[in-house]
Amino acid sequence: MSRPRDYQLVRNKNRYRVLQTLWDRAPITREEIASLTGLSNPTVQAALRDFNRRGLLSEVNRRESTGGRPAASWR
Repeated sequence: MSRPRDYQLVRNKNRYRVLQTLWDRAPITREEIASLTGLSNPTVQAALRDFNRRGLLSEVNRRESTGGRPAASWR
């Protein structure tokens, strides 16, 4: 297997894990998804951005910031 193909396989598996977690537990925050899946926050955020761009999910219940990026739930 070539390196780009390996990268794509891992990326697809990670996105599947995020999507499955959303399906099972939505609404859920990015941090909760990262904790449940063991994936990094940037990996989860990239998947969520892609799913949102494709119209597969939407951001709900944006919370006030406590100094960082405001928390939001996804479904």
